[in-house]
Amino acid sequence: METLRQMCDHLSEANGVKDKYALKELLADVETKWNDLTELLVQQVSLEALSEIDGMLKYLDKAENEINTAESISIDPETLSIQLREHKIFDTDLKGKRNAVKDIIDKCTHMLRETANSQSDEIKFRLDTITQQADLVCQLSADRLHQLEAALPLATHYGENQTEVCAWLDEMEAELVAQGEPGLNLEQVKKQHDNLKANQQIIEDRKLFIDDLNSTGLELMDICAEQDAVDIQNRLLDINKRYEGLKSKAHTKSRDLTDAKRKLTQEAGDTLDHLKDELDGLHQTVTNADPIPSSPEKLRNEIDENKAVLEDLEHQKQALAKAEDVAKNPKAYGVEDLTDAEELQHKYKEICDMSKDIRLMAEARDKNLTTALKLSERFYDMSVDVMSGLRDPLEYTAV
Repeated sequence: METLRQMCDHLSEANGVKDKYALKELLADVETKWNDLTELLVQQVSLEALSEIDGMLKYLDKAENEINTAESISIDPETLSIQLREHKIFDTDLKGKRNAVKDIIDKCTHMLRETANSQSDEIKFRLDTITQQADLVCQLSADRLHQLEAALPLATHYGENQTEVCAWLDEMEAELVAQGEPGLNLEQVKKQHDNLKANQQIIEDRKLFIDDLNSTGLELMDICAEQDAVDIQNRLLDINKRYEGLKSKAHTKSRDLTDAKRKLTQEAGDTLDHLKDELDGLHQTVTNADPIPSSPEKLRNEIDENKAVLEDLEHQKQALAKAEDVAKNPKAYGVEDLTDAEELQHKYKEICDMSKDIRLMAEARDKNLTTALKLSERFYDMSVDVMSGLRDPLEYTAV
């Protein structure tokens, strides 16, 4: 058409050419037919573009509905594997459709740039709509895929860890029951006490597994369905209650065995040695105590454990009084040798110093833990209030 216009202009300006007006009229007729054909083609393309956009929007709306109404993320690893596999297929198909959406947008954008069209505004609006919807649905799909991928190893680890911890609790509870009452002679009681100490160390070492189970369970609760989250919470509460009960039973048995061993001990030196060993255990407990935690629940547990140390120390008062009597009146306990008497006095001084150190450290820790608990409870309460206050404006803005 451009070449034809140039030829017409050239002929119209040339000398000796007749019927110039007829030539221009002929060009005008051709241009009219060209414009009519162009308009017809544009309308056809517009209809096809709008039809494609509407079809893609229906697919995206359906995809969004499928994601929003999808089955809640399971905590069963086998079911979770199936959910993950199916959603990966869905997400791959969605990404393919998104590429098709990009093709439609490119084609329509080119058409709008090259031609004048009465439906341009409508097409632009539809293009914006389909772009936003595609971004939204793809983000929803990516979020669910991320949750499923994160949930699978969590659920697997949680299930395996929970089974192992519960089996261990069953075994250790049975072990404490089987130990029975303190023996009738000193050798039996010593053996029982040594076995109990070994079990107490095992119980303490297992705390890492309990903490890991709690951490994994809490992460899984943030992802899974509400009912599954409630089940996990109840299960964790039961396991933690059993674990704390196990520690308490072992601690009570340790006291009973300590009292029995003290009653069965006849030698003055052995009496002080046993007391020194018991205090050394308490000293190790307060010296190797965990750093002060930040959560209220863990702080309460630490306070209870620290109070148990102070209670044990209080429980040793009678033994300390006897140790003092042994050190001051060694002959009354059959110790005639001066060197042995001096050694008893030296042991008693060590016992007094250790008892004092334990009390000072335990009382200082109790004060720090109590202060931290008050601050922690206040912090968590304020955090809940702040988050609640922030949530309402965000929801209002979204509306």
